[in-house]
Amino acid sequence: MRTLSERDLSAISGALTPVALARLLRMLAARHGQPVNVSQLARDFGANVRTIAGYLDALEGSFLWRRLPAYRANVGKRLTSAPRGYIVDSGLLHYLLDIVSLDGLSTNPVLGASWEGWVTEQLWRQAALMEPRPRFYYWRTQAGAEVDLVLELGGRLVPIEIKHAAEVRSMELRGLKQFLADFAKLAPWGVVLYRGSEVRRIEPRIWLVPVHAACLGGE
Repeated sequence: MRTLSERDLSAISGALTPVALARLLRMLAARHGQPVNVSQLARDFGANVRTIAGYLDALEGSFLWRRLPAYRANVGKRLTSAPRGYIVDSGLLHYLLDIVSLDGLSTNPVLGASWEGWVTEQLWRQAALMEPRPRFYYWRTQAGAEVDLVLELGGRLVPIEIKHAAEVRSMELRGLKQFLADFAKLAPWGVVLYRGSEVRRIEPRIWLVPVHAACLGGE
């Protein structure tokens, strides 16, 4: 953190002091995996929207923080449009949130979002090796149905749910089922990445896939 705030990012973020930069990173860590409300963030930080937007661009350009855009399509539903924000490195995320042990993480409310961010980052890095490269989105309706990841490639969509669980029940996949129904022609099947050990079909168009089989880094 000292290296980041006092040397690396100071050259990018200009007037942002090391103390203020550390405070901004902690604020972003507290919002990890949530939609980015720049206006609210600016009010909480005590700066104007344009200034905060510039800081976010600097953090994203430094590969410390990432925006996951919302998938937008006219299917007759009101959809969330704000991107989600993630601290790229899960170790840095845990440090910023004062999580110092695995036991501390396992009982922390951020566990699910931390896991989701880590898996997303592994997939993002693998996708960077592909040509063409798939586009990454998330999807959420105003009614609350959501999908953690939507990959778009060659006119096809692959919706992906990320679960920090070794067992997944069909009733937990309402958002994924809704997406497959809304985009039946573009998304012929969906995937649930979970901490189980076998690849199997849980619904006619939904497959369970172990995280260690999908991410090169394993668990």
